[in-house]
Amino acid sequence: MKIAAASIGLTLAGIVYAHTALADGNNAIDPIPELKDIEKVAAEQEAAIRAQSEALEKAQQEKAAAEKAATEALEKQKAAKLAEEAQQKQVTPTPPAKPHKKKVTKKVAAKQPEKVSPWLEQERRYSYP
Repeated sequence: MKIAAASIGLTLAGIVYAHTALADGNNAIDPIPELKDIEKVAAEQEAAIRAQSEALEKAQQEKAAAEKAATEALEKQKAAKLAEEAQQKQVTPTPPAKPHKKKVTKKVAAKQPEKVSPWLEQERRYSYP
């Protein structure tokens, strides 16, 4: 029993010493030495993620600026084209159009031959040589 109590006392003393050493800022006793490596890798990954997100945001801003510039350029081209067309219309005025009158020709009805009975026509045919 004395041995068990002594081992428990030593264990408790070790734990208390380790906690007091960490609380004092003494890193001589580091319970997890791999923790520094993990924190270093996590910091590197976080920096890489930040850099990627900043690059993505910058690319999106550049894309929006390019789209805006393209839209403005198209509007300027359209305005220039409309101005050029308006100038051409002013330079070459079209003469006033004369109203086109359609010529109306009256159809003269041909005189209809007098109706002759077929029997008379037949007699005429035979009577004249």
